[in-house]
Amino acid sequence: LTPYGYLPVAGKDAALGAWGEMDTLEGFVTHFLRREYGTFRLYAGNDNSKIGEQLWVALGLYARNVFLESTLYVGTGLLLLGFIRAISESAR
Repeated sequence: LTPYGYLPVAGKDAALGAWGEMDTLEGFVTHFLRREYGTFRLYAGNDNSKIGEQLWVALGLYARNVFLESTLYVGTGLLLLGFIRAISESAR
């Protein structure tokens, strides 16, 4: 249960589709009880869009965060260098 203590702090500067409204008690309870989420619904995005569209938007946000923002743009280059080296080593 310790991560739930951190959610209100992390939710103040949350990215789109990340946490919801965690800085209020109502938002925290909504998140804790998973009121916004249903089966195959990965984030509480636009209700008018199709499930497939929500999936691609969520995956795009995740990829941007992992490959660019979280690694300070260096991780993507290192990832590519690692793939190139692995391929060249396996070709020998």
